[in-house]
Amino acid sequence: MDRHGPLILAILSLAACVSGRAQQPETPPCQDVRVTGRVQQGQAFEASFTDDLVFRLDPEAHPSNPRGWTIRITSSVDSQSDYAMVATPPFRFSNPRYVNTAYGITAEAALAWTPREFSFVANPEAYQSAMEALEVLLWPGNYTQAEVENAEVALDEVSTYPGSFWIEDGATTSARDEIDWITFRAELCVPQRPA
Repeated sequence: MDRHGPLILAILSLAACVSGRAQQPETPPCQDVRVTGRVQQGQAFEASFTDDLVFRLDPEAHPSNPRGWTIRITSSVDSQSDYAMVATPPFRFSNPRYVNTAYGITAEAALAWTPREFSFVANPEAYQSAMEALEVLLWPGNYTQAEVENAEVALDEVSTYPGSFWIEDGATTSARDEIDWITFRAELCVPQRPA
C-alpha cells in the first residue's frame, strides 16, 4: 500500500462466535467486529459496523489545537451523538480516544499508546441516560449531593461495550511534533441481535 496516498482502506469482518474477550459482568453478550484503515493528518475516517453504529476518526479541526484524531462511535442517523465519549473516562483531560499530542503527550508517545481501550453505548436511550448523568457529574457544584449520587448510580447502570484501538504503523514530523499518518485496527464488541 502506498504510505503517502490518500487511499483509506476499510475492512469489516464480523466474527460468527460470541466474543471471548474478558468483559465486565454488566456487559451484555456481544460479537467481535474489526475495522481497519489508514488516515493522513487532517483526514477523516468512518465505517459502519452495524446497521445502527458508525466507527469514526475525526481529525482536529481547530488550527490552534494539536493535530490528530478523536475516536468516536456514533449513531448512523446522528453523527453528533458520541457514544464513546459518554462511556470512556476520564471525562476531562487526557483520554484514550484522543490520538494526538494534547496534554503534553509527544507524537512518538501517542503512536506508542496502543492498544487504546475505550467503551461505548449502543443505542440512543443509553446515550441519553449517560449524557444526563454526565451533565451532573461534570458540574457537581450545580447539584445537590443526592443528585450527584443518583447520577453516579445512573451512569454505572448504563450498558456499555468494549473497544480497542491498535495503531499498527505511523509516522511523525519531529520538527512540529505531529502525527503525519497512521494505519490502525479497531476491535469492537457489538450487541448481539436477538435470535
